[in-house]
Amino acid sequence: MDESKQSPKVYYANNPQRQHNLRNPFACDAGIDVVKKLLVFEVVSFSFFLFSSLVAQGLKLATINLLNSKDVDKVFWATINQKVLRLGMMGSAVGSVMGCSFLTLSMVHVIENRLGMLSCGSKLAIHVIGALVLLVSSALMVYISIAFYAFMH
Repeated sequence: MDESKQSPKVYYANNPQRQHNLRNPFACDAGIDVVKKLLVFEVVSFSFFLFSSLVAQGLKLATINLLNSKDVDKVFWATINQKVLRLGMMGSAVGSVMGCSFLTLSMVHVIENRLGMLSCGSKLAIHVIGALVLLVSSALMVYISIAFYAFMH
């Protein structure tokens, strides 16, 4: 396969002479373990987001489409168990939070791979990761607060 047509992840994993990080070309390069963790965290993140989306779509189908059906026959009415609905809402919210968490971990590994390892004290990597963690954790706190409020009311 031509190197120019490979995806970056495959290129990092399969190229023994891969590029050095952008900040310090010869010191503190991320090893293959960082690239492997990056791939694992991306897959796990995608799995949680997919889980969350499918649960939310199932709840939407159950509540909106079945309860608000234009058919007036009782045969087409659905009874929704409120406990199951709340459990589904909580499952979807947990899936979204876990997806964001693993995506953030994945992005930390991308940053370490390109700017240098945190353990080496790369100041640029520390600042970028700090901003990433601050913004994502702030957004997650808002989301968790709203989801908890919706769950309790």
